[in-house]
Amino acid sequence: MKRLSVILWVGALVLIGCSTADQTTVTSTAHQAAGTGTTLKPAVTTATDQVSTTVREKQPSQEWEWGKAGVVDDPRPFLAEKAKAPGSGPLAVPVYREEVLLGDNDRCFGLGLDAGLYSTYGSRPDSFEHLQAAFPSEAIRRSEDGASVYVMYDTDRGSRLYVFFSEEKAGYMFADGFPILMKKKLAHEDFGGLSVGDSLEKVLASDPVVELYRRSFEAAGEAALARWSEMGVPPTSVHLLADGVLKITYERRSPGDYRITSLVYGPDFVLEGLWGETCYRIDEADYR
Repeated sequence: MKRLSVILWVGALVLIGCSTADQTTVTSTAHQAAGTGTTLKPAVTTATDQVSTTVREKQPSQEWEWGKAGVVDDPRPFLAEKAKAPGSGPLAVPVYREEVLLGDNDRCFGLGLDAGLYSTYGSRPDSFEHLQAAFPSEAIRRSEDGASVYVMYDTDRGSRLYVFFSEEKAGYMFADGFPILMKKKLAHEDFGGLSVGDSLEKVLASDPVVELYRRSFEAAGEAALARWSEMGVPPTSVHLLADGVLKITYERRSPGDYRITSLVYGPDFVLEGLWGETCYRIDEADYR
């Protein structure tokens, strides 16, 4: 496998075709990451259909050393072999324990965090290689225009996670945009009663996955949330829908109490992020 050298600097940050169309924004506040040095290995699964019955464990990524010089494998040869074409049917999605995949995940991604946070850092934990080393998955789908791919994971508690990678921005080497978590397939109309100032509980009534976002926010803590907000990423939930994608940002009023500050709907499945636009369109077979 070809390797692209990436010089790592010390980092302090912690934890398919789409055409661009106008996004509908309902008010807005002023708001809106490094390799493992390991070789990509195909995941092994005994699943024969879309739902696996075996819960996997996170793999040790012993060669992952934050802030030390190293290299990141070019994932394009691996993806040329493993990424499935749109319309090719359901994929065998590996199952991982929810608390590990979403929490103890070696910073491969952060729920509610735009990967663009890492774009100015020389040391990035969100490489495709690192993700595959810690959480192997062959449930990889290529977009219709071939410009991006996404990797899928299921949790033992019924959620599905999608992590996106762009060829144009980084040759698929690093995550793009927000990771998205889904518990059930919804439409934009399911969120029609929401407005700025509403509580997270009201969002929860529309989509139960939001509780996992809240747990992630609380685990990060007030100081980290404030720092990320200053960098352009306030607490955020992203909802992949049957008819587009919805991004909701929040303000933390007190522990557990979050209020909506903006709602941005992309009917074309495209959202603007810290690292430019990201397309979140997925194959129909890949909805939860």
